[in-house]
Amino acid sequence: MVDNQGTLNRIRVVDLSHGCAGAIAAGLLADFGADVIALRRPTQACTPEDVMWDRAKRLIFAEPQEASVRRDLKRLVEGCDVLIYDRPVSPSDPTCDMATGGEDSGRIDLFLAAYLAGPTPWSGCTESSELLHALGGLARFQTSYSGRPVDAVYPYLTTAHGIWAATTAVAALIERERTGRGQRVTVGGAHATALFAGYLLTRDAAAPDPDRGVGPAGLNPMYTRYRGADGRWFFVGALGPKFAASVLKQTDSLHLLDDPRVGRLDRLWGLDNYRWVIDYFAELYVTQPAQYWVSELESCDVPCTLLQDRETWF
Repeated sequence: MVDNQGTLNRIRVVDLSHGCAGAIAAGLLADFGADVIALRRPTQACTPEDVMWDRAKRLIFAEPQEASVRRDLKRLVEGCDVLIYDRPVSPSDPTCDMATGGEDSGRIDLFLAAYLAGPTPWSGCTESSELLHALGGLARFQTSYSGRPVDAVYPYLTTAHGIWAATTAVAALIERERTGRGQRVTVGGAHATALFAGYLLTRDAAAPDPDRGVGPAGLNPMYTRYRGADGRWFFVGALGPKFAASVLKQTDSLHLLDDPRVGRLDRLWGLDNYRWVIDYFAELYVTQPAQYWVSELESCDVPCTLLQDRETWF
């Protein structure tokens, strides 16, 4: 049950998933007190992300093809509250007969589909943050030197997939307390993409696409790099209204909001304004050394840092 403290300390979760999203979903449930038992195949590569998301779980290292392992897993699955898996039920999967709980069992079967409920529209049918990034249009909204689509450095869509799956699992558990019935919940990677980047899917079709061939500076004047008077570069990470407002206040730039082209905070990084706003801040920041601005912005909790040169970075 979910207790009145919002914890899951009487919930048992069995994680049979193969990918990162399933591990993240199970890891979040473990963070809130669930007893999570996760199957890890001995041949499965271990990454730093696996170590992070498996930190609060009990791990079983075994091959599910072995009959004795399958019997033990089946007993665990039959007694659990939430089963997490990310491969479609098929005879080729040795754990396929375990994901058949349904409403009468009282169990929540959480299926993290790589795409949606149907066939994955790419070879392999496994999770791929990069392909979701391309399919959902996010790759078209990355800046580059050429303006061509680029992949994200971090697979944040996989993370969003796991977070949303954990959220739906808790919702299903709460529903089970009311009805006493389990259910099968399908959360697709495309769901996560739509949730994370819905603003891209609701754009004005008549609005022109901005020029993406702007290099590493980016299109948001509050989330980009600038050069100080000493020639050193620094990055301002004022992403979102809270940090953007702090930057304006700390740099005596609140008058920008009085400009008839702006009027409200989010229009500072609108397509009509971002270029001249970037130029404004570039002229402002070049009046003092980079470390001065880093100290000023950090004093009001704005993420900001000096940038290393290429030789130091490599």
